[in-house]
Amino acid sequence: MSELATDLALHDTMARLAHLILHNYEESRVNSRRDLLHGLSHEELAHMIGTVRVVVNRLLKELREEGIIESLRV
Repeated sequence: MSELATDLALHDTMARLAHLILHNYEESRVNSRRDLLHGLSHEELAHMIGTVRVVVNRLLKELREEGIIESLRV
């Protein structure tokens, strides 16, 4: 809870989303059986970074359009 409060105070939404993606990427590299974002919905991702689903949708779209991330539907 303390980490989320610090993130909300010091970082914008894109930075919080990028941090979440990078953190989970590192964990998925250590444990190859672990999915990058564990099949989380955009709603769940939004809750984790203190925002709403529509913002996460927009940010993920921006990251895909810039070629920074790829998303796969399973």
